[in-house]
Amino acid sequence: MKLSYLAIPVWGAAMTCIKISVALSLFRIPVNRLWNVFLYSATAVQVAYFIGNTVFAFLACRPLAGIWDASVTDAYCLGSKASLIASYVGSAVNITTDLLLSLAPMVMLWNLHRPLRERILVCCLMGMGLLASVACIVKAIIVRQWGRTDIDVWAQAMSIATWTMTEQLVAVMAACSPSLKGPLERVLRRCGILIVHYNSQLSFVPEQWLERRARHGHGMERDSLPDLECQHPAQVPRGVDVEKIDSSSSVSSPAQ
Repeated sequence: MKLSYLAIPVWGAAMTCIKISVALSLFRIPVNRLWNVFLYSATAVQVAYFIGNTVFAFLACRPLAGIWDASVTDAYCLGSKASLIASYVGSAVNITTDLLLSLAPMVMLWNLHRPLRERILVCCLMGMGLLASVACIVKAIIVRQWGRTDIDVWAQAMSIATWTMTEQLVAVMAACSPSLKGPLERVLRRCGILIVHYNSQLSFVPEQWLERRARHGHGMERDSLPDLECQHPAQVPRGVDVEKIDSSSSVSSPAQ
């Protein structure tokens, strides 16, 4: 019980880092000033929740050991009602940020003048954050039943912990999913399915990085993408112009 309770602020820090990572990736899409304000706001809300949740976790009981140690009889605790309210607030913040950081880029990218297959692929990758929202909703429903006498408390606690970790792991996958665009395009290309037929302008790598490579004589054009993989002409399907093949289309991280 002690380790489970002390894992709460660790989980909060992990979720905050995941959301900040997603926001930093979305900053690399040049849209407008309102887009940047939206990302800054989502990040600020998540950081504020993390700070508040951490403070609440360490002030919920004085002394803190009274939460998990039944032998401490003189502890002053805020009670289960305050814990439920804190859990509801946390679920609301996480669900809202998951939805916003998933749906907003999907709507923006869908309106781009891009091939339909590419838009579907990118939206599916960006939409993985919605699965984290589903896990958070299920967890909130279970938490709402906390304290009922007809439900085993230990089994209920394990269910909450399971869905909490599921939400975190799915969020990690969602944060990493944009880097799968390039590999998935290459796999589909080998299967004979071409996503795009020209160089994409959609990149999660900063423009300064591309310009610096061009200045140092790497022969990389400004509108190229950061995958840096040149497809050999022998791998191009017959009847397709090599120059029109998007051989380096990738929404990837700088580490790719």
